[in-house]
Parts: sequence; C-alpha cells; structure tokens
Amino acid sequence: MSVNYKEQMKQLTKLSIEDAFFSLLKDKEYSKITVTMICNNAGVSRMAFYRHYSTQKEIVVFLLDRMFEEFLTDIQKKSIKTKKQIIFVFLEHFKSKMNILKVIFSGGLSYIVAEQFIEYLNVVLSISKIENTLYPKHLDYQIEFTSGGLYRILVKWINSDCDVSVNEMSEFINTIIL
Repeated sequence: MSVNYKEQMKQLTKLSIEDAFFSLLKDKEYSKITVTMICNNAGVSRMAFYRHYSTQKEIVVFLLDRMFEEFLTDIQKKSIKTKKQIIFVFLEHFKSKMNILKVIFSGGLSYIVAEQFIEYLNVVLSISKIENTLYPKHLDYQIEFTSGGLYRILVKWINSDCDVSVNEMSEFINTIIL
C-alpha cells in the first residue's frame, strides 16, 4: 500500500466524520450529538474517530483552522497591503462559507468562531505588515476589540444571508475600524 493511498484514506475518513457531524448538527443540538452518532453516520469506528479527533469540538476547530488558513493564503497570494483589501477578501472568503457557518452558529458553537478570530487576527496583522494601531503598547486590546466587532458583524451578516454586498459591507467596516 502506498503512502499516498494511506493519506487519501485518512483524509477521506476525516471528511466523512466532518460531514456526519455537520449533518447531525443541522438537526440536533450540539450537546445531544454523541461520538457514536457521528461514527454511525460516517460509517467509521469509534477508534477511527479518536484517531483523528479527541472531541466533537475539535472537528469545528479543525474546520475553522482550514477556513482561516485558506483566507491567509488568499491574502498572501494577492499581495494585499491595505486594511480595506483585507476586509474585502475576508468578507468574500467567509461569504463563500456561509452555509457551514450558519450550521455552526445555529448549533450554538459561535463561541469557537470568536476564539479563532482572536487567534487569526494576530496572524493577519503580522503577515500583512499593516500599521493599524494608534497605541502599539495596547495592540492586544485592539485585537480583542477588532476581532469582537468583526465577529459580531460576520454573524449578523451571515445570518441575514449576506443581504449587503461584499463591497458595501467592506466600505462600512473599513470606516468603523480604527
């Protein structure tokens, strides 16, 4: 068996588990979803589940990590230099993930998205080299403030089916962020 085949099977198993979890989350409360239910839906063993994830929450964290990594890749590929460009790409990227984000929000897991925002906003600021703080000494507070605002705007915008265009929302956010 080749390494490629093993890696493909590993990825297929992880995707099956993710799909099963999010399928269940559409119809059930997060607290009511068990590992056994996920495994039955995915057609995998409990051992396979625990080989890839230690908890159900970890499934969401890994998915969000992938989303944010894709976003960071977009920023780097497009050589984005301004705050306005970052906001536009951010909105464009997460709009394309609207359906899965709605499932996460409706499943009561939006706090995980908020946690990831704070983590990844630090990364975005460091790779973009944008000087966007009035008080460098208090950058950590600015990151908390900005990520909280972006998170709340994203939740409202996604839950309203992105009823405001990416361009208009980008302009709006750009004017209110320090």
